Amino acid sequence: MLVLTPFRGMVGYAIATDLGFLAASAYTLRESEKLANRKLLKLNAVSENATNLLVAKHEELVKVNHENETLKQELTQAHNEYNELATEFEGLKIELAESHHLNAAAAIETMRESLAEITDQVNRLIPYLAKKYPELNRNWNELVTEFKGESEKLLNEINFIESGREFTTDELVSIFLTMQHEILTRGNAIKIKFYKTLINSLESRVFNSVSADEHSTEVEGLKAQIKRIKDYYDGNLRSVQKEFSQVADNVVIAYKTDFKGVIDDGLSQTREIEELQAQILNLKNRIKELSQPLRFPGLTEPSRVGNAIIDFYLKLGYILDAIDWETSETGYKLLFHTSRNGSKFISCDLLNDGDNPHKIKEVSASLNTPKFEVSDRASYFRLGIQTRHKPKATAEDIARLWVSAEKFPQLAKGWTRVRLTGGSESGKSPTAENIAVSILLARAGTAKLFNPQHNSSKNYWTIPVVGTSHNDSERAIAELAKKVDLRSSGGESRDSFEVWIFDEIDSTMSHTHNKKSAIGSNVNFIIKQASHQNLGAIFIGQNANVSEYPGMDRSDWNSAVNIHIGANAYDAISNSNRFTSDEEGKLKATADKLISYCQTKNDELGLEKTNPNAYRFALVLEPGKSPYFVELPAFGKYTYDLLPDNLKTANLACSDCGSTSIKRNGKVGEKQRFKCLDCGKNWSN
Repeated sequence: MLVLTPFRGMVGYAIATDLGFLAASAYTLRESEKLANRKLLKLNAVSENATNLLVAKHEELVKVNHENETLKQELTQAHNEYNELATEFEGLKIELAESHHLNAAAAIETMRESLAEITDQVNRLIPYLAKKYPELNRNWNELVTEFKGESEKLLNEINFIESGREFTTDELVSIFLTMQHEILTRGNAIKIKFYKTLINSLESRVFNSVSADEHSTEVEGLKAQIKRIKDYYDGNLRSVQKEFSQVADNVVIAYKTDFKGVIDDGLSQTREIEELQAQILNLKNRIKELSQPLRFPGLTEPSRVGNAIIDFYLKLGYILDAIDWETSETGYKLLFHTSRNGSKFISCDLLNDGDNPHKIKEVSASLNTPKFEVSDRASYFRLGIQTRHKPKATAEDIARLWVSAEKFPQLAKGWTRVRLTGGSESGKSPTAENIAVSILLARAGTAKLFNPQHNSSKNYWTIPVVGTSHNDSERAIAELAKKVDLRSSGGESRDSFEVWIFDEIDSTMSHTHNKKSAIGSNVNFIIKQASHQNLGAIFIGQNANVSEYPGMDRSDWNSAVNIHIGANAYDAISNSNRFTSDEEGKLKATADKLISYCQTKNDELGLEKTNPNAYRFALVLEPGKSPYFVELPAFGKYTYDLLPDNLKTANLACSDCGSTSIKRNGKVGEKQRFKCLDCGKNWSN
């Protein structure tokens, strides 16, 4: 509007004024900007300080929260400890209460024992005094009656305390001490009465005796009286002597007359006495002869040695009566009775004590160190003397003692229920595999192996394993028992044959601890029923004793084929209830020969017992057959590779996806590789 005004001066003034205003505004803006910048810097500083403070407070808060969590945990732990202490306190209260009852019972028992001890002391004192001083029996009987009354009172008090109310500890201690004092006081009081009665009797005797002075006076009077009597009788004696001379002459004449008759009678009686003395001497010699040990007759070496041994033990105070001797291929065995040793108990340990066996060895010149053995019926003792070494058995001799290894598959193919035992490194697993493959070669089916020692360096199995732990074996035994039950009830088809193999069964039993009975029950059921349901089972362990299978006895295993490798045959023979003593002896003798033969052959060939080709044997006990021995095939003689391919993978499943579509996929070393056709996993067994 000013620009458009007609007044030019006003226009200039206005323009000037606007320019100044603009300049002032520009200045004001710059100053404001500087002030704003300063305030901004100050605010930034304040903000930064606030931020740092906030960060510090946040860190402090985090720390406090952490400490709070720690305190919460400690509070929880303290609360748990409080609960544990409270539980423990309650248990201690219960134990304290039980301890009180126990202490009360112990106190009652102690009081009864104290009363019994005092009674025993008095009862032992009575017969001694009655025997030594029978004139006081009436007094003793009165005191015994009195003591019986006191004992019955004390016993009634103890019974009353035992059947009465509950007592506190202080009351119990007070009652116990009081009763102990009463028992001791009354018992000792009665013993004092016994002794006092005896003392009174002895004092009475002393008082009724004559004193020493009175005795001396009486003695002098007696001497004077004796002198007067002597003088009187001396006078009479001389008169008697005269009369005696006359009488003596008459007696001598009569004596000479009768003496000859007396002599004749005496001689006759003397002869009778001599005859009786001869009979007595004869009887004494007979008794001495009969008290001596019975000896071996003849002059043979067994007789000479046996009699020397009898004399040796007779010096030790033992009577060994000779029975007989038995010859053997290495010497002879002496048989002795020990029944005439009175109350002495004669045992093998007593006869074999100390260096007795070595002294017998010197006397007998035995190759072994002879030791006594008790017979099976404990009626006599045997002592084996070895005079020569066993003759080496030939292959022809051994062939008559066992079934050769070539016939092993023919034996094994019909087995379905098998128990296999053997010591460490005896070849149980390879033998079990030879059995299983022989069965499957004759009877199409599948094998399932449960081997808890799958990763062991001694694992020689070629059969694929489906269970690798004791828990797997435990579950599988239960599963097999269930399968047997299902097939018996028609719940599952019996068309397919399966043989289940359980290695290290002893260890499985020990591993499961309190489940032994359940496993033993399942094994018992399997052994009795499996073959009827087209199923097989092989149980492998070290111990030949049936006690390893709780709930089973020897008759239960009679339904199975029992195979005992090497030295295990001895335990199996001893523990069996099938054999007489003679049969046991023959079987053990055969085992001796086979062990010696196998050891000799292995030594000749330089074969260790773990060598696959080493000579081995086993005792076989089949149901319904006589026991026999079999030569075992070499390790790996019959392996899983001999079976058709469709059988080798039929029982395998992939551990990842569970598929049973499995194929063989070459080998890694001695182990077979497999591949799952569904997920592609590779593994080896």
